Amino acid sequence: MADHEARTVELKLCIIVAHLNLPMGLPGGLVPAPCSGQSEAERFYFRDCPENRQRMWDDSAKHNWITLKNLLERVHQRNPGIVISCEIRESPQIPERKLYIINQETVFYTGCGIERSDVAWHENTYRILDTEGSWPLYGEARYVGWDLHSRARSTAQIAEHCMECHRNLWEKLADIKPERPVITHPLWATPPRR
Repeated sequence: MADHEARTVELKLCIIVAHLNLPMGLPGGLVPAPCSGQSEAERFYFRDCPENRQRMWDDSAKHNWITLKNLLERVHQRNPGIVISCEIRESPQIPERKLYIINQETVFYTGCGIERSDVAWHENTYRILDTEGSWPLYGEARYVGWDLHSRARSTAQIAEHCMECHRNLWEKLADIKPERPVITHPLWATPPRR
């Protein structure tokens, strides 16, 4: 939409992200567990990692929010007739899944596995336990999709269930906010016409 004219009338993005100012296990830190002598495999304890949460804010959340706002501005410049709104709400839940709802009809979902990795930030290296979303393949598909208009009743019910779960969380997070939000200005909307 940023590169071509579109016939879309309204673009509304309702994005829920994990809050990064509270301790979290995922993505979190990994520390070596004491050697038990039972196995030669290296064992770890998982714990919160404030440095990793700050890295996620600096390198991912902040960057992605700026990039998204710039993209929405380009969409608006290319398609000035489209009414655009975008809001981000922070949730205390860990990022365990990605859920995309399109036109209140189609749902795409992917669960997040876990993966050990080492990350470098501010001249330090941290061993973390991270959530892996759509990158590794868990089975044949990266995303699973359902549609409200499916002929299969169970498929339509799953789509409806996912949308209702998102709606419920979205509505609750309108009134339940973090004490210290990571994204201090979580709204972007089409500038008013003159």
